[in-house]
Amino acid sequence: MIFKEGVKIAGARPEIVIAMMVADQVYRELTGNEVTITEVTGGKHGTGSLHYVGAAIDLRIWGLSKAMLTKIVLEIRERLGENFDVVLESDHIHVEFQPK
Repeated sequence: MIFKEGVKIAGARPEIVIAMMVADQVYRELTGNEVTITEVTGGKHGTGSLHYVGAAIDLRIWGLSKAMLTKIVLEIRERLGENFDVVLESDHIHVEFQPK
């Protein structure tokens, strides 16, 4: 697992740390590379974003095909279960812990 330079992780919830580990495992299995975490608790996000309470992460998607990104999202979603949302955005994968 790689963290983009300057990423703030202080205050990350234990559940989101588990999501980081799962994402890294999925990236390694499907792409042969480590995942890059581009945001955790820092950065600018929409009002009410779960990043601000340590319950969301963003994952780098550079150089991955749409088909591979779909596989990655589905696999992360399946492994984390219903208490997590995994969304492919235009420039990253967003993962958040949001119990139903």
